[in-house]
Amino acid sequence: MRVKTYLGIAKEYVKLSDSLIRRANEIISLGIKDMDGLHVAMAEEGEAKYFVTCDDDIINEAKKFQENLKVKVCSVLEFLEEVVRYVEDNK
Repeated sequence: MRVKTYLGIAKEYVKLSDSLIRRANEIISLGIKDMDGLHVAMAEEGEAKYFVTCDDDIINEAKKFQENLKVKVCSVLEFLEEVVRYVEDNK
């Protein structure tokens, strides 16, 4: 039910494609777990700037390879710090 609710409010969807699966496999080959790699690849495909997660494992792994990713993987707290910094810098 929770996922169905999220899908109902989503404004954009990323469709699974061969190129997306290839990119997910590239990310997985860096050491990120299978489903996490797919999710990061989907965020990239959707042109997200951030991939925000509470999962310390994916954050730690992604930080090792951040230069190889097209999204910034961060915790909720790190994301909020960036938002506050952005707002303060753009007053």
